[in-house]
Amino acid sequence: MRHRLSQQQDHLFEFLKHDGVDATNHLAERQLRPAVIARKISCGNKTAKAARALVLLASLAATARQRGRSFITDWTAALSKGQPSG
Repeated sequence: MRHRLSQQQDHLFEFLKHDGVDATNHLAERQLRPAVIARKISCGNKTAKAARALVLLASLAATARQRGRSFITDWTAALSKGQPSG
């Protein structure tokens, strides 16, 4: 564990170097929580591929929401152009 921490120490304390960087990932976890609950209620995904797709879409939606952007607009642009808009 000590070896791993020493390898990652540059990344562990970014919140001390930059204002506005949270020391935890609680915000990300809270944003993904509705997707986790939906997955549990629906008895999960039938395949690993479907589970991965749900995780990726939930992450993209949370990122768009955090940036004040429309997930649908970004997703549509990504599908038509091969990359996110803006």
